[in-house]
Amino acid sequence: MDEIWHWVYQMRYIFNCIFIGVPISVLLVAANVWNIYFNIVINQYWADANLFLISQTITLLFLSLHSSLIVFETQGYMQYFKLFRFLVCGFVVIYTLLYFLGFYEWYRMLYLEDEKKKTYNIVSLMWNIILGYNVIVHFTFIPVNAFILVKELSLEFFSFVRDDAG
Repeated sequence: MDEIWHWVYQMRYIFNCIFIGVPISVLLVAANVWNIYFNIVINQYWADANLFLISQTITLLFLSLHSSLIVFETQGYMQYFKLFRFLVCGFVVIYTLLYFLGFYEWYRMLYLEDEKKKTYNIVSLMWNIILGYNVIVHFTFIPVNAFILVKELSLEFFSFVRDDAG
């Protein structure tokens, strides 16, 4: 039995790559392909260079690169960029909270308001459309953000590659 655990211990980086790295990489590629496809084809080139849409695409690409570096536990990045990783983690928490706040507000406007008290004007309709659009288009951030949070929190307890986790 000790030989099996010794072998697993020696092969931990390969296990990390196969069972965690490859599936997350597929998810990251799919999220970025969806975002770029949607913005090129459906939004007709980021809605004629809308800065918000361009910034969201750049942010998703950046978070995907960050996720790739932490999923494979790249030694230099893990060791020398701890403060940067902490700041990215804070950004991810804030972004995710704002996303779910927007989702709740959109859901509330559609389903939770009393039918008798609903008074829509052009501003509330535009707000509803903007919230709905952003919730639908930027849903790809949520699995990426969730992975970053789970991985960073799990690194405090164990690491597949390093012996000195945390």
